[in-house]
Amino acid sequence: MAYSILIVDDSALIRNALKIAFEKTNLPIQNLYIAVNGHQALDVINNNWVDIIFTDLHMPKMTGFELIEKIKNNQLFSDIPAVILSSERSKVKLGKLKELGIEGVIQKPFKEFELKEIVIKLAGDWEYEHSRELSKDNSDNSSDF
Repeated sequence: MAYSILIVDDSALIRNALKIAFEKTNLPIQNLYIAVNGHQALDVINNNWVDIIFTDLHMPKMTGFELIEKIKNNQLFSDIPAVILSSERSKVKLGKLKELGIEGVIQKPFKEFELKEIVIKLAGDWEYEHSRELSKDNSDNSSDF
């Protein structure tokens, strides 16, 4: 199992930087979905399995705050971990997001290791789990001589 990640940001520069940063993490990413606003993000999660969402707060049409509110208040999607990627520093706004159930905040500018650490923390360590499965399969198939 590899990760399916959704990036939600209205800035093409940030979306591209995130795409490159995720590639550099060497995480096993099966799908990297891109949305430019909350409406597109909802379309993505309505039609695809998503393990984790990284969203900006300040976007046109539907803000990251509105997106998080819709996701966390929907039984089908409320368990999807959501991480805010923003330059927002307001403790009041970030506090409201934490009340809604966000799992993390990464301040812009971000570093690749921050992305990798939070994906592993929230979605599990795929490499570790995969290596455990392989070890178990190998031990189950071994024979005694």
